[in-house]
Amino acid sequence: MTNRTSRIAVAAAMAAGFAVAVANPVFADVTVTVDVDKTKTITVTEIIHKDKSVTATIDVIILDADGVAEAQALANVLNQGNSVNLDGVSYIATMQTTVVGNRGITQVSQAAGNMHNQGNLVAVALTAEGDSFANAQAEVQQDNLNTSPTSLVIGSTFVANMPGSVVGNLGVTQVNQDAGNMNNQTNAVAVAAGIASTNADVLVALAESALGQTSSDHLINESNNVKDAQMVGAVTDNTGITHVNQAVGMFADQANVVSIGAAVVSF
Repeated sequence: MTNRTSRIAVAAAMAAGFAVAVANPVFADVTVTVDVDKTKTITVTEIIHKDKSVTATIDVIILDADGVAEAQALANVLNQGNSVNLDGVSYIATMQTTVVGNRGITQVSQAAGNMHNQGNLVAVALTAEGDSFANAQAEVQQDNLNTSPTSLVIGSTFVANMPGSVVGNLGVTQVNQDAGNMNNQTNAVAVAAGIASTNADVLVALAESALGQTSSDHLINESNNVKDAQMVGAVTDNTGITHVNQAVGMFADQANVVSIGAAVVSF
């Protein structure tokens, strides 16, 4: 009944001149522009716990010593408040074939110039009395401060030569050579030794060496100066401790420091 009525209605409409529209899909191109504002907040919380435990075990040996040996070599060198004006001056320090074949302790200092500090120090201590304690300490402090703020050096010659020197020595040999002005040179040796004669002997040997040098606030005006330092064929075939300092110029701090603590078994 329903279908028949619909067909009749359509036919009647067409007969009356009315147009019937049939629905079809509609297509369109659309461009969309969008502005986006975004706010993002990130919070990170990190907690770190670190625990460390340190355990130290210290063993202390109390020695009722039969013999004690202590050696100290100390030097305190200061060169301050000096001034020099040089014009056409020659300083020559020469050690040709010297300090050769010596035994034991040999100390030599040579300087050509002005206001030098040179030093050689040796301290030796020995014990051989069963249980023993040996301690050696060598310290040097050198200061060369504000020495010459207005020095004028023109046409001067500084020569330090040591050809064929400090050769074939045995023991402790210390040599300082300087051609110039206001230089500090120091050699220091401290030796402490304990000698054990039986298996039951207890030996304790300590050694300490320290050095401090300061050189500051210097001003030199130089022109046409000659500085020559040579050691041709020198400081050879020595046995033991050999210290050599050679300087040519100004405001030099040179030091050799040795500290020896020895425990020797002789049986």
